[in-house]
Amino acid sequence: MENAAKQAASVLVGAISVFCSTAAYSQLPQQTVAPYKIIAPIPGGGADGLWDYATIDVDARRLYLAQEGVTVLDLDSGKVTPHFVKGRTFQGLGMSHQVLPINGGTTLAVTDAGTNSVDFFDPRSGAPMSSASTRWSRSAI
Repeated sequence: MENAAKQAASVLVGAISVFCSTAAYSQLPQQTVAPYKIIAPIPGGGADGLWDYATIDVDARRLYLAQEGVTVLDLDSGKVTPHFVKGRTFQGLGMSHQVLPINGGTTLAVTDAGTNSVDFFDPRSGAPMSSASTRWSRSAI
């Protein structure tokens, strides 16, 4: 008899839990879908292909793609500059993994999985500035 009472209590608690969670969920405001849409295509030119991480520099109004080096998209003009920063290859693959503007946007840090390094470039010209060995975890800045 005691076992039956415990089972009945468990079922009752379970039913109340389901009812309460369903009632609480139904009170949440309906989420609206953001009005995302394609405004215009942007031809990639020589930038077609695989890329890893994308980073936006809000101040410079640029989108950076780690893609066999760095590809740059000017967010105002829509101009694409493929291979703005030349990437190195390792066993035939472009190994740029991530690009990040640092020092207030005065430097681009680009991880290179082929050489286990972070390479630093001038964001205006793409000219190399310096490089630092990472030894491991080369894909994380």
